[in-house]
Amino acid sequence: MAWGSTRAAAAPCCRAGRIALGGLWMCLWRRRWRLFGVPVMATGIASLAFVSQPDILVSGDAKLLAMRVADGGLMLSS
Repeated sequence: MAWGSTRAAAAPCCRAGRIALGGLWMCLWRRRWRLFGVPVMATGIASLAFVSQPDILVSGDAKLLAMRVADGGLMLSS
């Protein structure tokens, strides 16, 4: 069962930017201040936990539909 999605909200590019900037900072410097890249990367990684899940999922052939219910579970169509 293959799932497809369209028009889903993308994660802001600042998340990936923070991770990349922190990693680049750590790679470029050799002294102790390179460790300042760790909290920058950590904020980018931690922000991934706040990505919202889609409320409706539709299969690629549109024969199967799943909707998120109030308790967080999914209801599947038959």
